[in-house]
Amino acid sequence: MSQTNKLDIGLGEIRDWVVNKLATTPFRYKVFISDGEYVKAVQKGNIKEGTINAVMNSESTNIMVLGGGLKAVSMICSITFLVPVNDDPDAIDRDYELLEEFKGCLNGIFPVSELVEFDVYGTKYVGSFAGGYPVPGMLMQRQYIGKSMEYTCTFEVAYLKNGINSSGVKFYIKNDTADEDYEEPLPVAAFSFNRRSTIMANLYSNTTNGEAETYAESSAFGVDLSFPAISPTASEASKLLYNYVIGGISANTPLWLKIVINNDTISERKVIFGEASYDGGGIDNISMRVSFVPYVEAEEVEG
Repeated sequence: MSQTNKLDIGLGEIRDWVVNKLATTPFRYKVFISDGEYVKAVQKGNIKEGTINAVMNSESTNIMVLGGGLKAVSMICSITFLVPVNDDPDAIDRDYELLEEFKGCLNGIFPVSELVEFDVYGTKYVGSFAGGYPVPGMLMQRQYIGKSMEYTCTFEVAYLKNGINSSGVKFYIKNDTADEDYEEPLPVAAFSFNRRSTIMANLYSNTTNGEAETYAESSAFGVDLSFPAISPTASEASKLLYNYVIGGISANTPLWLKIVINNDTISERKVIFGEASYDGGGIDNISMRVSFVPYVEAEEVEG
């Protein structure tokens, strides 16, 4: 494999991350990569007293080489669990109950979207984990395993060296008159914070084909957010947004906006609402779009 296509994070690191998640369940596991020597599946009581063998494979890998050799990697993986089932007639009903508990544990781990981080010799790789619900197979006799039930989970891991993940960015707002601290972060689905410039053209510069040199007369910081609309009775932030859209508060009502990235506050400033809208249709939940722009007192502008 060429250096360009060499993976910085392979199945081994991903397996270790998954194993740490599985360790939060009451079952014991032995997870192999593609192949390995199975742990003997001897049932002495029930599933929790034995070891659940699992095999993890890479289904597909996509490597996008960006400028400077930086690689954006996406891997789709699958992990198949072989859950031994006790043949003892007095225990088999209890084992079936435990199969449901085991499936419930997988439901709590794989069908989620969350931040994933790897540290390899001091280099940080940041990305996302997204999986699906476990798919059950057949309850049958298997060589070296015995009577067992099969469950397969598929998931995707994407990562970037020294990346900043969107899940680490949080936005908070509160009323300017409120002395209390911020509430929970806004349930943001997509965001953009930016700086917009007012561009002026130098009409007297030497131009060719009508092209003119330009300069920025001014610039302003702005934030655009979109998120599901929450009932205005659920939080003070939702109430502020709702009242602004319906005209219940002045367009120049100052607020405090705090932006946090990876637990570090990068900006906390006084703002006002810019454009805002509620969007919906059919039986879909309503979504909201809102922008914030810096606020300055009127007398400061005039003075």
